[in-house]
Amino acid sequence: MNTNYAAIGLMMSLAGTAFAQSTQSPQVSAVAVESNKAGIVDQRDVQIRSIDFDNGIIEMYNYGGVDQDLTGWRACSHDFDEVRLYTAASGFNGVTIEAGTSIYIHFNNDAPVDPDRINRSTIGGGWALPLDRDAYGLQMYFPNGAGVVSFGDSSLIADHLQWNIDGLGTGGSEFRTSQAVSEGLWTDIGDFIATSAFTENITLTDNGDGRLHGPANYTAAEPCAPDLNGDGTLDFFDVSFFLSNTVDFNGDTVFDFFDVSLFLQAFGNGCP
Repeated sequence: MNTNYAAIGLMMSLAGTAFAQSTQSPQVSAVAVESNKAGIVDQRDVQIRSIDFDNGIIEMYNYGGVDQDLTGWRACSHDFDEVRLYTAASGFNGVTIEAGTSIYIHFNNDAPVDPDRINRSTIGGGWALPLDRDAYGLQMYFPNGAGVVSFGDSSLIADHLQWNIDGLGTGGSEFRTSQAVSEGLWTDIGDFIATSAFTENITLTDNGDGRLHGPANYTAAEPCAPDLNGDGTLDFFDVSFFLSNTVDFNGDTVFDFFDVSLFLQAFGNGCP
């Protein structure tokens, strides 16, 4: 995508006028066995494959060769100011992920009529809300032999991931990360997938039998945020749109110098 540097100069001039102001060695739990062996159920074949921020959807995928009954499974989530939000004990009862397929959890409770798409309200219990791009940690737990999930038992974690804007861990989002690290499911407590205020989705790129994941195993899809008129080119018309519509570019509900600064930075960086 082309960047019009004359427009950057104009924007900077207008802005000045308008605003005079380690990695730990993982110990793999005995619960985890080799995946894809015919007839063997390995709960850690079920992994969180994507987070769709734009539509509020979590995708869970079964990488194994055996269908997985999620009866008794529970999610545990945390964000900047919430920790240990647990889904209902019976929330996933009756849900099965067939081998090589996904189920989708709709945070906005807008799931279509489809057995593989489930509303958050149907699962019940608690979730850290909203499902946004800033500090967030998420674990999926499976039940023990007695059919019970003990959240203090690290060996029952099927998968974990965490993200934060610019990859910086804050608040309570890493509350149970140490458990995932101890099980060889996450690289390090301070490792966060780097998002931005505009990230559209996070997607797992390790599509094999991998258990140990970290930020390097995910992509974060970014839109061309400064292309405000959507014509595929960064130019004067985007600058004009920004000023004419006083775009709240950083999403803090106030149009100020910080919006101008962030817009200039994004404009100067160009787009893919």
